[in-house]
Amino acid sequence: PDPRVQRSAIECLLHHGDGEIREIALATFHKMIANTKVDGAPARMEAARLIGNVNDPEFRRYLTMFIREDSSMAVVREALAAAGRIKEPTVLRDVIMQLGCRTTKSAAHQALVEYGEIAVETLREVLLDPNVSRDVRLNIPSTLSKIASSAAMKALLDGLNQEDGSLRYRIIVGLEETSRRLPNVRMDPQVIETAIDAEASRYYRRFVTFFVLFGDESDDSMTNGSLLHEALRENMERERERVLRLLSLIYHPQDIRSAGVALQSSSPAKQAQAIEFLDNLLTGDIRRHVFPLFDDAPGTERFRQFLVFLGLNSFDAETALHDLLKQDDVWLKAATLWE
Repeated sequence: PDPRVQRSAIECLLHHGDGEIREIALATFHKMIANTKVDGAPARMEAARLIGNVNDPEFRRYLTMFIREDSSMAVVREALAAAGRIKEPTVLRDVIMQLGCRTTKSAAHQALVEYGEIAVETLREVLLDPNVSRDVRLNIPSTLSKIASSAAMKALLDGLNQEDGSLRYRIIVGLEETSRRLPNVRMDPQVIETAIDAEASRYYRRFVTFFVLFGDESDDSMTNGSLLHEALRENMERERERVLRLLSLIYHPQDIRSAGVALQSSSPAKQAQAIEFLDNLLTGDIRRHVFPLFDDAPGTERFRQFLVFLGLNSFDAETALHDLLKQDDVWLKAATLWE
């Protein structure tokens, strides 16, 4: 009656028995999965484990059933592990979709890492598909970074133009991790520079929006406890962080990290040193687009400069609010409605 013993017996018979013995083993397997209730979960878990151990075509179709339909998360996790061990292509997308479930995402992540290169293209397709659940897509960058191949790096680079800021952040972190794992593989600097320019432009837009609504960043007199004020400041800070992380992909990472720490310091002297360091380090278009994000020039001067960068002649509060309501960022949109 012990499902673990049954699974071991079936595995042995399938490896060493003849055709008649195989039929007996298959019949026992079907009995193990027949009970779909809670008390049948241990047997179904062993059945799922068996599939990963024997890699028999007869069993593969049951992986889909276990992953998609089983009521026991333990059974689903065991089926995910089995899929990873045998690298079963027919359930690959089902495995990826389990990244969106809190109780199965760790098992799905590990299974996909075991798939390795086989999984990269499908992971890339799902990452770039706006119709797929955000919870699934947010967990793909870390999976690709663990696969750590040139193809995985290329898939992450392809995702740098996503509108979702949190997704872009995770993609950038994934690229940092992949870069550490593959120190001899060089990323296309043009792709990174394009992404930096895009992040900088988003920051310019956020800054001019903030300025027409609340004035200079350093002046808190106009906040009145505004939720939107805080949301915009946090948003701009995240934009700066993404830019610094992108810079670490084409400049020495430790130099950029040190500059980032100094910029966050409460010491004006350290901040000034970091700004001077970036001024000396950055060159060309990168310097022209990035340096203004950390410049300590007066808000009015930066506002005029960013309008020029954005190709705008003017920008007022009404335009700013309408602009925010069109954003994909749900938190910013909610804060704007409250404002």
